Amino acid sequence: MATVYLLRHAKAAAGTPDRDRPLTPEGCHAAAEMGREMAARGLAPDLVLCSAAKRAVQTWEALRPNLETAPRVAVEDELYSCGAPALLDRLRRLEAEVERALVVAHNPDIQELAVKLAGEGPATERSRLRRKFPAGALAAFDAPGCAWRDLDRARLVFFALPK
Repeated sequence: MATVYLLRHAKAAAGTPDRDRPLTPEGCHAAAEMGREMAARGLAPDLVLCSAAKRAVQTWEALRPNLETAPRVAVEDELYSCGAPALLDRLRRLEAEVERALVVAHNPDIQELAVKLAGEGPATERSRLRRKFPAGALAAFDAPGCAWRDLDRARLVFFALPK
């Protein structure tokens, strides 16, 4: 079964070039909280695909200490504002050994991919993520019996917002 976690980077500061924007103190706190949320739910990605933008990397770094296991991490320039189709294509190219992947990237890409993947799951949660996917939010999807190359639609398991 393929499991996908989509995480929008936490709140970033303004006033610097887009790729170099750091997290705000509030964003750092929210990312750490999302790490605690992931740990409480027993979520353990095998692989993290992270945009190379500073705010995405800092989001990953802030939540990482709360996870029980250390996944393999790939920080990729290609994930920076690449579009939902490119994110989906990247997931489809994952090796079969990877069962659970966390993508840390940007909107609108993350929200568009979440809407595309959310074929099933709680209607209220699917409706919420269609309306807004705020900074620091996390959506989890299961695709039972699905190989990564066949990933197209999945079941939304939950949609969590930062506190």
